[in-house]
Amino acid sequence: MNYFKEIWKYYFKNLAWLLFFVFIPVLFMGLILHPFKMIEFLAFYPSRPYNGFGDFWDSVFNAGILQIMCLIAGVVVLVVAVCLLFGAIEKHFKTGKVSLVNDFSLNSNLPSVAKLLLLTIGICLLVNFISLILIYVMHFIFAVDGMAIWVNVVFAYIVVIVSFAFLIRVFTLASLTCVEMLMNGSPFKNSFSDALSSLDRAGWKLYLWEIFIFCLIVLFTLGGAFLGVSWLGELLAMFVFVPIECVMGMVVFFEMNGSPRFDKKHLF
Repeated sequence: MNYFKEIWKYYFKNLAWLLFFVFIPVLFMGLILHPFKMIEFLAFYPSRPYNGFGDFWDSVFNAGILQIMCLIAGVVVLVVAVCLLFGAIEKHFKTGKVSLVNDFSLNSNLPSVAKLLLLTIGICLLVNFISLILIYVMHFIFAVDGMAIWVNVVFAYIVVIVSFAFLIRVFTLASLTCVEMLMNGSPFKNSFSDALSSLDRAGWKLYLWEIFIFCLIVLFTLGGAFLGVSWLGELLAMFVFVPIECVMGMVVFFEMNGSPRFDKKHLF
């Protein structure tokens, strides 16, 4: 299967109701939390002085009480939205009909989605922290009067791009694992193993999709930062990333299990 074609075809064909499910959490996280702030950092790094690790930390992380409370609230709302969206896509695939009121149990989906989302967010924070330390060490060695030179800038771009590419794969694996848990009712260990198997079987076909989503998010986020509207870049990136990850998980699951999809016959 051409996953790139199938995923994007479904996304654009059903864009209105997909965004309906994630509108509130995406708006909240994009405007307040800036989940792609590590990419935004690249736009400002060459032109700002950094005299200590605290300057780097403030550029990417904000660990104030208010920010932590917003993060917790954003995660809770996002978990609920993702649960509802997975249910809507599943019903659409199985019946060919879209219903904004889903006949599935949110309670059964909530723990699985919450655990995986929290684990994935934890991995993201850790990877970003390690990336920031590497950039800081390089800056400490080569920077002149606190200002980055071209070596620092090139190194920062390499570190952030590699780490973000890794995180895209993490989110892909998390989405596939989540779908396995929801659809089969299997425990995390078995679902994770099945998700790894799906990634292996999909091979380059899924890599093509990941490369495109990677480029699109970087384009939106960096473009918004350079134009002085970083909030808009974050919003556009999130409006693509969140629903498309849910769509990808379901598309791959149905294909790998040979399950019929009735949404291809009837849009509504």
